Amino acid sequence: MPTRADLASQGLHGTFESVGLRLRELRHARHMSIRELARTAGVDKNTVLRIERGEPVSSKVLNNVCAALNTVLPQVTAPVSETSNVSHFQTSPDNWCIVFNTLRSRSGLPDYTQVADPLERKRLGGLGFVYGFMQNHECSITNGTLQAAVIEVYEPYRIPATHPGEEFLMCLSGKVKVHVGQDSFVLSADDSVTFRSDLPHNFERVENDAAGFAPKILMVWIEGAPGPCV
Repeated sequence: MPTRADLASQGLHGTFESVGLRLRELRHARHMSIRELARTAGVDKNTVLRIERGEPVSSKVLNNVCAALNTVLPQVTAPVSETSNVSHFQTSPDNWCIVFNTLRSRSGLPDYTQVADPLERKRLGGLGFVYGFMQNHECSITNGTLQAAVIEVYEPYRIPATHPGEEFLMCLSGKVKVHVGQDSFVLSADDSVTFRSDLPHNFERVENDAAGFAPKILMVWIEGAPGPCV
């Protein structure tokens, strides 16, 4: 049976209890029933119930459930405090991790592996092994709906994301193209775009920054309001 070390071994924080709580909140925000989530994730409904009760499951199962909820595992592994009205995040090279490997990846590194060295991230992304790297900003407040991350962009993801709520993207360096529904926008440094996140959206690299590193974007999104799911 999986143990709590499964999360720590990937450089992820939190416990299965906090992950289960966060996934349940996301399921409600997506207006999905337990049966619907199980069907979309390709798991048994009892597995979803186990996850939401905070019982250990394999990383593969957690990744499948996260994908069904249009999120990624690092976004749901931050510890949940009982009462937090203010949350502070300090950046560190260790916060950077692979978001998703590409289908042709030969990196040998699993998704969400920490890659602190920017030159190594540049190498993996330049070889086409990784879609992008994420620095999750673990500064969510209790019962809050605001989430944030910084992304180093290499290639567009396999499947455009869709989820309830709103999203704000700001280009921090380099140049990226953002696709939202039928529209596309090229963002240079300090440009931004806001959109309804239930529209299919994706982004891709256009130009590196002046030092030759992948463009970075700040991604901030508000989750949809919880629905009457059971």
